[in-house]
Amino acid sequence: MKPEYLALLDEFSPSEHEHEKGTLRDHLVGTYNLLSDWDNPVSVALGGLFHSIYGTQYYRTSSTGLNSRSKIADIIGEEAEELAYLFCVTDRNGFIYEAGSKSPSLWNCVENKLCPVKPTVIKDLIEIEAANFIEQRHLDRPMAARYVTLVRHTLERGGPFMSPKARDAYAEVVGRTIEVSAGAG
Repeated sequence: MKPEYLALLDEFSPSEHEHEKGTLRDHLVGTYNLLSDWDNPVSVALGGLFHSIYGTQYYRTSSTGLNSRSKIADIIGEEAEELAYLFCVTDRNGFIYEAGSKSPSLWNCVENKLCPVKPTVIKDLIEIEAANFIEQRHLDRPMAARYVTLVRHTLERGGPFMSPKARDAYAEVVGRTIEVSAGAG
């Protein structure tokens, strides 16, 4: 990873924000590393590095406002920033529901409108979602039944759009999650 990417990330102080297994910075770098290890294009890995920088529908803490979009795009590239932006502002359930659509649209929760995207963007967002889930998952903690259903559905519906490495890793984590959650019930 180029030093300027981490310098930009650190400018927004994600180390000050707590996250599931440490700091937001730890999570963002871990997500980037998974995406890189899965041989994704640099734009997808960088989208993953910044995937929660503006906050998301589930992780409400924003490290910077949307007014930083052009600055971020200047350094990581427009395609990577667009993936990070969409991950932050859209209803992430749409990634799975729009998978396979020839004319997908995502609900932009900030602007309260549908946002048409390319099918390749849906695939990239599913890949980032897989890395996001895996990176923060505590494998020894059970999940509530509704979340187990959701991750199973994500694998069934989104798995065909993941890279083989992401799909295998996600399937392994889902299997372990189901196993731990069933043992806790």
